[in-house]
Amino acid sequence: MAEQASRFDELMQLIRDGSESAARELLEIYGDHILRIIRRRLHRGMRGQFDSIDFQQAVWASFFALPPERMTFQTAEELAMYLSTMAGFKVAEAFRGQIGTVKRSVLRQRSLDDVGEGNPCIIREHEATPSQRMVAEERWEQLNEGQSPVVRQILTMRKDGHSYEDIARVTGLHLKAIQRFLKRLKKDVP
Repeated sequence: MAEQASRFDELMQLIRDGSESAARELLEIYGDHILRIIRRRLHRGMRGQFDSIDFQQAVWASFFALPPERMTFQTAEELAMYLSTMAGFKVAEAFRGQIGTVKRSVLRQRSLDDVGEGNPCIIREHEATPSQRMVAEERWEQLNEGQSPVVRQILTMRKDGHSYEDIARVTGLHLKAIQRFLKRLKKDVP
């Protein structure tokens, strides 16, 4: 036990002195421990966006950026606890960044499997109720009412699922003009 404590003290002194081999040894000793902490704390929704190794590297970058006089760990357990806490903070910081913004919130994301059959958010034409079909037809008539043949063509192509690029190619209009027109039309029609 005393031998391990003296080896730890020696290793920490070498790290404070800037030894690369001591730094590599420290990475080997504590690297897996830090990864386990990160993977345990990383939110399931964030695992597709973040790599655990990136968090591990951020922990090591912060650790090695410490001034040598602050690397005063008395035991290996104390260092392990410090690295674990730092790893937890790095994951929590990334989580707050993702959850704090509505646009990128991991809680709003849905798997592509959720978009499949039985999703109540998607109403397919053959699944629509008669009243939903009537509302859609009325809305379609309102959109087309008093429009020029080119506008009707744009609306029909969009309804049929054509992209803005396809519509621009067929009508000869600029892509942005089509997008602006459709956006304005959505605002105007109740």
